[in-house]
Amino acid sequence: MLKIVGNDKMPEKRLKATKADIVLAVFFIAAAAAVLVWSFGYFGGSADSVVITAHGETVGVYSLSEDREIVVDGGSNIVVIENGAAYMKSADCKNQHCVLHAPIRYGNEQIVCLPNKVLVEIEDNGESEIDTVAN
Repeated sequence: MLKIVGNDKMPEKRLKATKADIVLAVFFIAAAAAVLVWSFGYFGGSADSVVITAHGETVGVYSLSEDREIVVDGGSNIVVIENGAAYMKSADCKNQHCVLHAPIRYGNEQIVCLPNKVLVEIEDNGESEIDTVAN
């Protein structure tokens, strides 16, 4: 028979958090929260219009404050604007990713239907936003 011999009188060591550990943990939690807030579009610019493009040509620019239904490309896509947001109600594409997309309401958000070449984009109202600088 095998007997394991150990020191039963050995004190149990516990690790204690230092102030630096707590500061580091708070920093990482705050950084993660900032990334989460940014990724959900809370820092997106205010928007009041949606631009719909089909086959590279602008179909129209519509206000987000007026509820309406827009038929795009001869009935293959239907875009709905209601409650300050836009979404793709229906499309005759195979995968339906555009229809499953959540409603968009913040600046520069997009819904894209690749098979039908339809783009629904929220226009950002950034007054001082700079897109490019040319020399």
